[in-house]
Amino acid sequence: MKTKTRDIVNWVVAIAINLVAVVGALVLFSPAWGSVFLAYLAILGGLTLPWLLVIVALTFFNLRRKIPFRVGLLAHIIYRKQKLRYAELTAFAEANDPEHFLHEIDAFLATKRLHRGLAQMAEYCRAFAYLQMGETTQALAIYEQFVQTEQELRDNYNYKNEPLKAYLHHNLCAALLAGKQLERAKEHYNIVLQMQGSKQVQRAPATADAKKKFPIIDAAILLLEGQHEAARDAYQQLLQDPERGKEYYDFHFHLATIYETLGDTQQQTEHLRQTIALGNQHYYVRIAQEKLAQLD
Repeated sequence: MKTKTRDIVNWVVAIAINLVAVVGALVLFSPAWGSVFLAYLAILGGLTLPWLLVIVALTFFNLRRKIPFRVGLLAHIIYRKQKLRYAELTAFAEANDPEHFLHEIDAFLATKRLHRGLAQMAEYCRAFAYLQMGETTQALAIYEQFVQTEQELRDNYNYKNEPLKAYLHHNLCAALLAGKQLERAKEHYNIVLQMQGSKQVQRAPATADAKKKFPIIDAAILLLEGQHEAARDAYQQLLQDPERGKEYYDFHFHLATIYETLGDTQQQTEHLRQTIALGNQHYYVRIAQEKLAQLD
Protein backbone atom coordinates (compact mmCIF):
# COMPACT_ATOMS: atom_id res chain seq x y z
CA MET A 1 0.00 0.00 0.00
CA LYS A 2 2.82 2.33 0.91
CA THR A 3 4.51 1.53 -2.38
CA LYS A 4 1.38 2.41 -4.36
CA THR A 5 0.96 5.64 -2.42
CA ARG A 6 4.60 6.51 -3.06
CA ASP A 7 4.18 5.75 -6.77
CA ILE A 8 1.08 7.95 -6.99
CA VAL A 9 2.88 10.80 -5.21
CA ASN A 10 5.88 10.46 -7.51
CA TRP A 11 3.56 10.37 -10.53
CA VAL A 12 1.73 13.52 -9.39
CA VAL A 13 5.04 15.29 -8.67
CA ALA A 14 6.39 14.28 -12.08
CA ILE A 15 3.27 15.60 -13.84
CA ALA A 16 3.42 18.83 -11.82
CA ILE A 17 7.08 19.40 -12.68
CA ASN A 18 6.40 18.61 -16.34
CA LEU A 19 3.52 21.10 -16.36
CA VAL A 20 5.79 23.71 -14.81
CA ALA A 21 8.38 22.95 -17.49
CA VAL A 22 5.82 23.26 -20.30
CA VAL A 23 4.23 26.45 -18.97
CA GLY A 24 7.65 27.88 -18.13
CA ALA A 25 8.89 27.20 -21.64
CA LEU A 26 5.83 28.80 -23.20
CA VAL A 27 6.06 31.84 -20.94
CA LEU A 28 9.79 32.35 -21.22
CA PHE A 29 10.65 31.30 -24.76
CA SER A 30 9.63 32.02 -28.33
CA PRO A 31 9.02 30.88 -31.04
CA ALA A 32 6.49 28.32 -29.86
CA TRP A 33 8.16 25.30 -31.49
CA GLY A 34 11.20 25.82 -29.27
CA SER A 35 9.02 25.71 -26.17
CA VAL A 36 7.21 22.58 -27.33
CA PHE A 37 10.50 20.88 -28.21
CA LEU A 38 11.96 21.57 -24.75
CA ALA A 39 8.79 20.36 -23.04
CA TYR A 40 8.64 17.23 -25.23
CA LEU A 41 12.21 16.30 -24.37
CA ALA A 42 11.50 16.85 -20.69
CA ILE A 43 8.49 14.52 -20.74
CA LEU A 44 9.98 11.92 -23.09
CA GLY A 45 13.24 11.65 -21.19
CA GLY A 46 11.63 11.68 -17.79
CA LEU A 47 14.33 14.14 -16.72
CA THR A 48 11.82 16.69 -15.52
CA LEU A 49 13.85 18.44 -12.86
CA PRO A 50 17.05 18.78 -14.94
CA TRP A 51 15.10 20.17 -17.89
CA LEU A 52 13.35 22.61 -15.61
CA LEU A 53 16.75 23.77 -14.40
CA VAL A 54 17.88 24.13 -18.03
CA ILE A 55 14.88 26.33 -18.76
CA VAL A 56 15.62 28.50 -15.72
CA ALA A 57 19.30 28.79 -16.69
CA LEU A 58 18.47 29.74 -20.28
CA THR A 59 15.93 32.26 -19.01
CA PHE A 60 18.51 34.04 -16.88
CA PHE A 61 20.90 33.98 -19.83
CA ASN A 62 18.29 35.64 -22.06
CA LEU A 63 17.40 38.25 -19.47
CA ARG A 64 21.07 39.07 -18.89
CA ARG A 65 21.28 39.76 -22.61
CA LYS A 66 18.68 42.48 -21.95
CA ILE A 67 15.64 40.76 -23.38
CA PRO A 68 16.13 40.03 -27.08
CA PHE A 69 13.05 40.44 -29.25
CA ARG A 70 12.49 36.72 -29.84
CA VAL A 71 11.78 35.52 -26.33
CA GLY A 72 8.60 34.46 -24.65
CA LEU A 73 5.56 35.97 -23.04
CA LEU A 74 7.24 37.22 -19.86
CA ALA A 75 9.86 39.19 -21.76
CA HIS A 76 7.20 40.65 -24.06
CA ILE A 77 5.32 41.87 -20.99
CA ILE A 78 8.49 43.44 -19.60
CA TYR A 79 9.32 44.95 -22.99
CA ARG A 80 5.83 46.38 -23.37
CA LYS A 81 6.08 48.01 -19.96
CA GLN A 82 9.45 49.52 -20.88
CA LYS A 83 8.09 50.70 -24.21
CA LEU A 84 5.22 52.50 -22.48
CA ARG A 85 7.73 54.12 -20.14
CA TYR A 86 9.77 55.21 -23.15
CA ALA A 87 6.65 56.80 -24.66
CA GLU A 88 6.23 58.78 -21.45
CA LEU A 89 9.88 59.76 -21.64
CA THR A 90 9.58 61.19 -25.16
CA ALA A 91 6.68 63.38 -24.02
CA PHE A 92 9.13 65.33 -21.86
CA ALA A 93 11.03 66.32 -25.01
CA GLU A 94 8.22 68.67 -26.04
CA ALA A 95 8.25 70.57 -22.73
CA ASN A 96 11.44 72.53 -23.57
CA ASP A 97 12.89 71.65 -20.17
CA PRO A 98 16.15 69.89 -21.13
CA GLU A 99 17.53 69.42 -17.60
CA HIS A 100 14.35 67.62 -16.53
CA PHE A 101 14.41 65.67 -19.77
CA LEU A 102 17.99 64.52 -19.14
CA HIS A 103 17.04 63.49 -15.61
CA GLU A 104 14.20 61.34 -17.00
CA ILE A 105 16.56 59.81 -19.59
CA ASP A 106 19.06 58.84 -16.89
CA ALA A 107 16.28 57.32 -14.78
CA PHE A 108 15.03 55.32 -17.77
CA LEU A 109 18.53 54.07 -18.64
CA ALA A 110 18.88 52.86 -15.03
CA THR A 111 15.96 50.45 -15.58
CA LYS A 112 16.94 46.87 -14.82
CA ARG A 113 17.17 44.58 -17.86
CA LEU A 114 16.44 47.48 -20.18
CA HIS A 115 15.96 46.41 -23.79
CA ARG A 116 18.97 47.30 -25.93
CA GLY A 117 16.89 48.95 -28.61
CA LEU A 118 15.08 51.16 -26.12
CA ALA A 119 18.40 52.02 -24.46
CA GLN A 120 19.75 53.19 -27.83
CA MET A 121 16.61 55.23 -28.48
CA ALA A 122 16.94 56.86 -25.06
CA GLU A 123 20.56 57.73 -25.82
CA TYR A 124 19.35 59.30 -29.06
CA CYS A 125 16.92 61.38 -27.00
CA ARG A 126 19.92 62.59 -25.01
CA ALA A 127 21.27 64.26 -28.13
CA PHE A 128 18.02 66.19 -28.54
CA ALA A 129 18.20 67.31 -24.90
CA TYR A 130 21.75 68.55 -25.46
CA LEU A 131 20.51 70.58 -28.43
CA GLN A 132 17.86 72.18 -26.24
CA MET A 133 20.61 73.12 -23.79
CA GLY A 134 22.77 74.61 -26.52
CA GLU A 135 25.47 71.94 -26.14
CA THR A 136 25.74 71.25 -29.86
CA THR A 137 29.15 69.53 -29.66
CA GLN A 138 27.81 66.77 -27.40
CA ALA A 139 24.65 66.44 -29.48
CA LEU A 140 26.62 66.17 -32.71
CA ALA A 141 28.86 63.46 -31.24
CA ILE A 142 25.80 61.28 -30.57
CA TYR A 143 24.08 61.98 -33.90
CA GLU A 144 27.26 61.31 -35.87
CA GLN A 145 27.89 58.07 -33.98
CA PHE A 146 24.41 56.82 -34.86
CA VAL A 147 24.91 57.70 -38.53
CA GLN A 148 28.27 55.89 -38.52
CA THR A 149 26.81 52.81 -36.84
CA GLU A 150 24.00 52.63 -39.37
CA GLN A 151 26.51 52.88 -42.22
CA GLU A 152 28.62 50.06 -40.76
CA LEU A 153 25.56 47.82 -40.60
CA ARG A 154 24.80 48.53 -44.23
CA ASP A 155 28.42 47.90 -45.33
CA ASN A 156 29.26 44.85 -43.24
CA TYR A 157 25.96 43.00 -42.94
CA ASN A 158 24.04 44.13 -46.03
CA TYR A 159 21.57 45.74 -43.63
CA LYS A 160 19.01 47.86 -45.47
CA ASN A 161 16.74 50.33 -43.77
CA GLU A 162 16.24 53.40 -45.93
CA PRO A 163 13.76 55.20 -43.64
CA LEU A 164 16.16 54.86 -40.70
CA LYS A 165 19.02 56.27 -42.76
CA ALA A 166 16.90 59.23 -43.87
CA TYR A 167 15.80 59.88 -40.28
CA LEU A 168 19.36 59.82 -38.93
CA HIS A 169 20.75 62.09 -41.62
CA HIS A 170 17.84 64.48 -41.22
CA ASN A 171 18.46 64.93 -37.50
CA LEU A 172 22.20 65.24 -38.01
CA CYS A 173 21.52 67.98 -40.56
CA ALA A 174 19.39 69.90 -38.04
CA ALA A 175 22.11 69.56 -35.38
CA LEU A 176 24.78 70.79 -37.80
CA LEU A 177 22.65 73.84 -38.60
CA ALA A 178 22.31 74.53 -34.87
CA GLY A 179 26.11 74.35 -34.68
CA LYS A 180 26.34 76.68 -37.71
CA GLN A 181 28.16 74.10 -39.83
CA LEU A 182 26.38 75.06 -43.02
CA GLU A 183 28.28 73.10 -45.66
CA ARG A 184 28.19 69.80 -43.77
CA ALA A 185 24.50 70.35 -43.04
CA LYS A 186 23.82 70.79 -46.75
CA GLU A 187 25.59 67.52 -47.52
CA HIS A 188 23.36 65.54 -45.18
CA TYR A 189 20.26 67.45 -46.28
CA ASN A 190 20.98 66.47 -49.89
CA ILE A 191 21.20 62.82 -48.80
CA VAL A 192 17.75 63.09 -47.21
CA LEU A 193 16.25 64.82 -50.26
CA GLN A 194 17.69 62.21 -52.62
CA MET A 195 16.18 59.42 -50.55
CA GLN A 196 12.67 60.87 -50.77
CA GLY A 197 12.26 59.12 -54.12
CA SER A 198 12.68 55.69 -52.48
CA LYS A 199 9.41 53.79 -52.20
CA GLN A 200 10.55 52.31 -48.90
CA VAL A 201 11.08 55.81 -47.49
CA GLN A 202 7.78 57.09 -48.89
CA ARG A 203 5.85 54.28 -47.21
CA ALA A 204 7.47 54.85 -43.79
CA PRO A 205 5.26 56.56 -41.16
CA ALA A 206 8.08 58.92 -40.20
CA THR A 207 8.42 60.28 -43.75
CA ALA A 208 5.49 62.66 -43.48
CA ASP A 209 6.83 64.08 -40.22
CA ALA A 210 10.29 64.51 -41.75
CA LYS A 211 8.90 66.44 -44.70
CA LYS A 212 7.22 68.87 -42.30
CA LYS A 213 10.69 69.78 -41.07
CA PHE A 214 12.01 70.63 -44.53
CA PRO A 215 10.72 74.26 -44.48
CA ILE A 216 12.47 74.76 -41.12
CA ILE A 217 15.74 73.48 -42.56
CA ASP A 218 15.29 75.66 -45.65
CA ALA A 219 14.77 78.73 -43.45
CA ALA A 220 17.82 77.93 -41.32
CA ILE A 221 19.97 77.54 -44.43
CA LEU A 222 18.80 80.92 -45.76
CA LEU A 223 19.67 82.51 -42.43
CA LEU A 224 23.17 81.03 -42.30
CA GLU A 225 23.74 82.02 -45.93
CA GLY A 226 23.02 85.63 -44.99
CA GLN A 227 19.80 85.89 -47.03
CA HIS A 228 18.06 87.71 -44.20
CA GLU A 229 14.98 88.99 -46.02
CA ALA A 230 14.26 85.57 -47.51
CA ALA A 231 14.87 83.91 -44.13
CA ARG A 232 12.56 86.43 -42.44
CA ASP A 233 9.77 85.65 -44.89
CA ALA A 234 10.33 81.91 -44.41
CA TYR A 235 10.07 82.12 -40.61
CA GLN A 236 7.05 84.41 -40.82
CA GLN A 237 5.40 81.82 -43.04
CA LEU A 238 6.16 79.10 -40.49
CA LEU A 239 4.48 81.19 -37.79
CA GLN A 240 1.27 81.10 -39.82
CA ASP A 241 1.04 77.32 -39.51
CA PRO A 242 -1.07 76.44 -36.42
CA GLU A 243 0.27 72.87 -36.41
CA ARG A 244 3.73 74.20 -35.55
CA GLY A 245 2.69 75.98 -32.37
CA LYS A 246 5.16 74.04 -30.20
CA GLU A 247 8.02 75.39 -32.34
CA TYR A 248 6.97 79.04 -32.39
CA TYR A 249 9.60 80.00 -29.80
CA ASP A 250 12.25 78.75 -32.27
CA PHE A 251 10.89 80.89 -35.11
CA HIS A 252 10.58 83.97 -32.90
CA PHE A 253 14.17 83.59 -31.74
CA HIS A 254 15.51 83.46 -35.30
CA LEU A 255 13.30 86.37 -36.34
CA ALA A 256 14.75 88.38 -33.44
CA THR A 257 18.24 87.56 -34.76
CA ILE A 258 17.24 88.64 -38.27
CA TYR A 259 15.71 91.92 -37.12
CA GLU A 260 18.80 92.63 -35.02
CA THR A 261 20.87 92.32 -38.20
CA LEU A 262 18.39 94.48 -40.13
CA GLY A 263 18.50 97.14 -37.40
CA ASP A 264 14.80 96.94 -36.47
CA THR A 265 14.99 97.16 -32.66
CA GLN A 266 11.24 97.26 -32.15
CA GLN A 267 10.63 93.99 -34.02
CA GLN A 268 13.68 92.42 -32.39
CA THR A 269 12.33 93.26 -28.92
CA GLU A 270 8.89 91.85 -29.73
CA HIS A 271 10.27 88.53 -30.96
CA LEU A 272 12.65 88.24 -28.01
CA ARG A 273 9.67 88.61 -25.66
CA GLN A 274 7.75 85.95 -27.58
CA THR A 275 10.75 83.63 -27.33
CA ILE A 276 10.84 84.05 -23.56
CA ALA A 277 7.08 83.56 -23.25
CA LEU A 278 7.04 80.32 -25.27
CA GLY A 279 10.47 78.76 -24.80
CA ASN A 280 10.22 77.54 -21.19
CA GLN A 281 13.74 76.33 -20.23
CA HIS A 282 15.22 76.20 -23.74
CA TYR A 283 18.62 77.86 -23.98
CA TYR A 284 17.17 80.33 -26.49
CA VAL A 285 15.29 81.83 -23.54
CA ARG A 286 18.51 82.57 -21.68
CA ILE A 287 20.00 84.29 -24.73
CA ALA A 288 16.76 86.21 -25.35
CA GLN A 289 16.72 87.44 -21.75
CA GLU A 290 20.31 88.65 -22.01
CA LYS A 291 19.65 90.48 -25.27
CA LEU A 292 16.45 92.01 -23.94
CA ALA A 293 18.29 93.27 -20.86
CA GLN A 294 20.84 94.94 -23.12
CA LEU A 295 18.10 96.63 -25.17
CA ASP A 296 16.37 97.94 -22.03
